[in-house]
Amino acid sequence: MHPIDFFYRYAGHVLRPYMTVDASSEGDLCGVCGRPRDQWLNPDEKVSFVQYGIAEVHCLPCHSLFEGSVELFGVERMAKGTPVPMKLGMATGCGAMVTPEKTTLYLNGFIDKMDKADKPPFEMVRLSGKAAHHWVLENPPACDQYLYIGNFGRKKADLVSHLKLSRPGLLCISEESGCIEVPVEAFRALRQGSEGVPDALVASTRRLLADLYTGRLSRNNEADEQKVTAHFDRLRESAPQILPALKCLPVDPHQALNVLRLW
Repeated sequence: MHPIDFFYRYAGHVLRPYMTVDASSEGDLCGVCGRPRDQWLNPDEKVSFVQYGIAEVHCLPCHSLFEGSVELFGVERMAKGTPVPMKLGMATGCGAMVTPEKTTLYLNGFIDKMDKADKPPFEMVRLSGKAAHHWVLENPPACDQYLYIGNFGRKKADLVSHLKLSRPGLLCISEESGCIEVPVEAFRALRQGSEGVPDALVASTRRLLADLYTGRLSRNNEADEQKVTAHFDRLRESAPQILPALKCLPVDPHQALNVLRLW
């Protein structure tokens, strides 16, 4: 299942009653996900949408990011005395956890608008950005797959292209700028191993490891090797509990960097 279909099946479908839906036609392509209609979750239905003066076709799952509802999500702003409904796809800085059983919105200041809705369909939590990522990593849902959007952003086609389902042990943080894969246990090990360690030492260790993973430092360079050795000697003396946690970092350098950035 395409991740945007997963989103629609378990969350975005609540906006279906607010959509102006037409019958799809042979040859229709979604202007957001780029899929032909025979690959859509609802192949017989489409939304004809005009964006920046350009007419385009949307499949229903993709259009759920464009559709708003005052009743469900509150008022974004007033335009000449008319309320403009909040849209999930415009909730910049906000995210969502979508599972087959439950959807939770992780919100910044938008929560002050959205909690005024008459019939909010989802749980709303005042938590966003890295703080929300940390919460999800410490409290992952107990299901085979789920979707975690770290930031809805504003570029919906970019977001849809980067959506990826998470699975037990691997959190995929989907955003318009890309998808970040974070091994859950490696992150937890680092967080637990660094409890009580001075922030400055954690920060310098993070920088050193990031420089090694990105090639800014090389173990084949004598000066770099001396710097690395001296730092690990300091860790053994001041914070030996971190060392076992560092051995839990994933072999994949991209995933290791993702864990370090969230540490």
